[in-house]
Amino acid sequence: MKATFSRTSWRYRSLRGASHAGLINNLNDGLTWGVFPLLFTDHGLGLAAVGPIKGLYPILRGIGQTPTGPLADRIGRKPLIVYGMLVQAVGSVLALALLDRPLLAGIVSAVLLSLGTAMVYPALIASISDHAHPTWRANALGT
Repeated sequence: MKATFSRTSWRYRSLRGASHAGLINNLNDGLTWGVFPLLFTDHGLGLAAVGPIKGLYPILRGIGQTPTGPLADRIGRKPLIVYGMLVQAVGSVLALALLDRPLLAGIVSAVLLSLGTAMVYPALIASISDHAHPTWRANALGT
C-alpha cells in the first residue's frame, strides 16, 4: 500500500495531479455538505429550504455525470477536470457573494458545484485508470 500511495501521490506526475485535484474536489464536497448548510441557516434560511437545496446537489451531479463520462473519452480528461474545477470555484464564490439572498445563493451553489463535480469526478477516475497499472489500479483509485 505504501508504494502505491507514493506512486499515486508523488512519483508519477499525472497521478500526482489527479490526486491533488481529487483532494480539492473532496474539499468542495465537504463545503457543499457541511459548511454551506450552516452558512445558509445562519443567514436566515430555514431547514425546510436548506434540505431541498442540498437535495439538488446529488441529483444534478448524478444526472450530469452521465454525459460527462463519455465526453471525457472524446475530448480528454484535462479539459473536463480544469473547467469543472473552475465551475466549482465560481459556484463557491457566487454562493458567498449572494449571501444577502440565501435561497438564491443556495440554489446557485448547488447547481454550479454539482455541474463542476459532474465534470471532474468521472474524468479523474478515468485519468487514474489511464495511468495506473492494472495490478495496483484499485489502490491508486483508493488513494
